[in-house]
Amino acid sequence: MPIALGVMGGAIVGAVFGEATMGLLIGLALGIAIAIVIWRRDRPIP
Repeated sequence: MPIALGVMGGAIVGAVFGEATMGLLIGLALGIAIAIVIWRRDRPIP
């Protein structure tokens, strides 16, 4: 879910600034980073 939200939010913000592709890529990177943080936090400790 954070990846999809990052992509959509980034594309919208990028479109406002005239750089939709750059916004999409930055949103994708942020979404992936948030997803990794959530995944690492929710992993059970062996």
